[in-house]
Amino acid sequence: VASETAFVIAPGESVGQLPPSRGEIADVRASFPQSRWRVTDERLRQVAEIYRAANDRGERPTLAVAQALGYSREYASRLVMRARDAGHLGPAQKGKAGEYQERPVKRRRKKRGQK
Repeated sequence: VASETAFVIAPGESVGQLPPSRGEIADVRASFPQSRWRVTDERLRQVAEIYRAANDRGERPTLAVAQALGYSREYASRLVMRARDAGHLGPAQKGKAGEYQERPVKRRRKKRGQK
């Protein structure tokens, strides 16, 4: 059960600035343009570009995305995953940084006399 904080005010003391209510916070949030709260395709392309550049330099790519964009490593990881889902980055190999690229299958040549 959530408890509410009670403000005790002494006689003759002014109330001052009270913290905003949840409804007031929701109203302010609703006044912002929706793009402020959504990740755009442009941002996912930027994430992919930073990720690839850091991987090519031998750095930790997700950490580079986090530092370059000012996000936490966890949020940067989610952005990298969304960039993969959007097709801006190739699929990952579990536990390894970078993009997994399938190697072409080499066909074995038959030895003489085999069918």
